[in-house]
Amino acid sequence: MEYYDNDDGSYGCGQVSYGPFYQANLRGASFNRCRFKNADFRDAENILEADFTGAKGLEDAFFDNDEIRAAVLAQAAGGSAA
Repeated sequence: MEYYDNDDGSYGCGQVSYGPFYQANLRGASFNRCRFKNADFRDAENILEADFTGAKGLEDAFFDNDEIRAAVLAQAAGGSAA
C-alpha cells in the first residue's frame, strides 16, 4: 500500500503492487515438484485445479484462506486437492 496526501488536505492510500499470481487462472497449471520461496497465491483463480504434486516450500506461501492452504498442502504431499 502507498499512502499519500490529497490536494484538499485529506489522506488516501492505494495498492501499488500485487503478487505474481494475482488474478491468474491456474486451471491446468502444473507446479509438479516445484520449489517455492515466499510464493503469493492470493487472488489466484482456480488454484485447486492446478497440480502441486510434490511441490516444496508451500508451507510459507500465502493463500486466500486456510481451507485452500490445507488442500494445496495435502496435494503437494501426495493427496488430492478436492
